Amino acid sequence: MKRHFAITFIIVLITAVVFTAWYSKSRSSRQQQNYAAVSETNLIKTSLPQHKDFNVNAHFIGRAESKNTVAITALEAGTISSVDAADETVVKKGTLVFTLGGARVNTSLATINRKIESLKQQVAIAKTAVSRKQQAVEQKIASQDELDKAKSDLTQLETRQEEAIQQLQLLDDAVHIQAHATGIFTRRRVSAGQEVERGTVLAEIIVPMDIRVAATLFPPEDAQLQGQTVTIYSAKGQVLSGIVTSILPQRTSTGGTVVWIEGDDINRKLKPGEVVSGDVLLDTHKRILALPEKAIVRDEHEKTYVFVKQAESYTKQQVQTGLSLDGWVEILSGLTEADEVVTEGAYELFYQDFNKVYKVAD
Repeated sequence: MKRHFAITFIIVLITAVVFTAWYSKSRSSRQQQNYAAVSETNLIKTSLPQHKDFNVNAHFIGRAESKNTVAITALEAGTISSVDAADETVVKKGTLVFTLGGARVNTSLATINRKIESLKQQVAIAKTAVSRKQQAVEQKIASQDELDKAKSDLTQLETRQEEAIQQLQLLDDAVHIQAHATGIFTRRRVSAGQEVERGTVLAEIIVPMDIRVAATLFPPEDAQLQGQTVTIYSAKGQVLSGIVTSILPQRTSTGGTVVWIEGDDINRKLKPGEVVSGDVLLDTHKRILALPEKAIVRDEHEKTYVFVKQAESYTKQQVQTGLSLDGWVEILSGLTEADEVVTEGAYELFYQDFNKVYKVAD
């Protein structure tokens, strides 16, 4: 009985050893076939790392605005009779933009006109009086003092008449409100028929070719912003350049830094109110070891790896990455410039059932 049991045990043991050898050989064969399939479709390519320059940027969102805005104000109280300029259009200096009217304006105009007419008549009478006094002095009927007094009265009346005429001109200027500068007529606050008080801001004129971008960004605490080069992207797809000219001391409610960006491109190609985005160049990492993005694989813990080609295998090697630019990734550590790295097919290798070592096909 014992002998029969021992024979059975030996047979089972031999069978297990044979099966294990067969399975290992079969598994190795499948691995080779898997790699061969990958290799045959030319999915795996290798190359040496390259040296690249990487820019350190701070991204921003901003809006173009005028550095020089002229407010149009009401010089007299009255009613807006008409708006004589179209919103968001260019007006020239001296162009009529508003007309005032209403009871108050009409009353003031009538009062000044009556005053001018009265003074005109008084001046005419005073001139006649001076002429007569002049004749009387020549005939020695009147004294020189009387003539001087008549002349003084005439001068005073003429002065009052001139002042009244100037008042009428000022009121006319107040009624016919003109643009104080050439620029874009914008931000109108009133409409026809609306009552306004003296000093009310009616609209603004934005002076063109004097534009800046007010931008908000979140740079590193030690970042140097003043004077840095800026790349700007407009909503129209334009790529513009500029320079950071000012850093405002106050922060936004979310902790952002506000800067002013200026430049010829901004003056020539942007209009006030346009929303833009872009990058402020903070630093450049020169000739840093770099790989194509396709060479980098990440595991479920976001650790980064590459596959380095050895004599007869590919080994998975952890690397530390940095900046990305135009499809390239900065390699900070874990690789040398002599390492031949898989640049295409890295994820195919990563997901192959090769355990830890990835054999190179013969």
